Amino acid sequence: IQSTCEPALRAVNRKGDWEAIMPRIKRLIGMNTIPIHVDLIAGLPFEDYDKLAFSFNEVYSLRANHFQLGYLKVLPGTEVMDRAEEWGLNYTPNPPYEVTGNRWLDPGKIKKIKAISKLVDKIYNSHRFIRTLESLRPLYSSPFNLFEAISDGSARKSAAYTEMRWEYLADIIIECALNRHMDKHYILDCLRWDWCESSAANRIPKMLKTDAARQKRKDLLARFRKGWTVPAFEELNEATVTTANIFFPESAEFRDKYLAGKNCAVFLHGKKKPLFLD
Repeated sequence: IQSTCEPALRAVNRKGDWEAIMPRIKRLIGMNTIPIHVDLIAGLPFEDYDKLAFSFNEVYSLRANHFQLGYLKVLPGTEVMDRAEEWGLNYTPNPPYEVTGNRWLDPGKIKKIKAISKLVDKIYNSHRFIRTLESLRPLYSSPFNLFEAISDGSARKSAAYTEMRWEYLADIIIECALNRHMDKHYILDCLRWDWCESSAANRIPKMLKTDAARQKRKDLLARFRKGWTVPAFEELNEATVTTANIFFPESAEFRDKYLAGKNCAVFLHGKKKPLFLD
């Protein structure tokens, strides 16, 4: 895609009608037959920060499997390099000759876009924060605004946060949610669900542990040891519950919205969908 800004596309000799292309991409994504990878390029001529944000929001709305926000490369022998002075392009002197600023984006803005790009990769492309992003999105004016906020939160943290571990990202996301007055129990439930759904490990990060979930596991194991069976869920037994992630919501809102009238969900190792129990 590269951009939805027509002057930018024309400058680099890209042809395309975004309004015509967008529904076709959405149709491909909706078919859910192959993973769809979409990309934008930051640093194109004529696309300033606001126009890039618009492109970001348009492409994000496609809900593709993978969204890459890359940067313009000023390659030797290309028209882009020939017009570098005209467009005020600054770029690294060695490969990959990546743009560091131009007439429309100063180096500070490029740096900020790079931080957002990294977060998109770690949060969106990892598919480990699906429900959390879904719940956070309405609190911000746009997807780009949301990732800006997460980026600003990351910049305020210590150097350790540059590792971008799941727990560090979750901590920043909690801060963003609370800044927009989301109920703390609800955002923790979103993160707890995402962890249970995406993690192969049966450990729960300390920030997400609850006495209720711990007790629910104990109760289930005790019932199985007394010979209890669940005919509807043959795979549910003492061994599988021991290694499962148990989700027990703290928020009534989350339970009512996502648990189909049940009280807890059991995420069995190797299974994509949880089992809902009273």
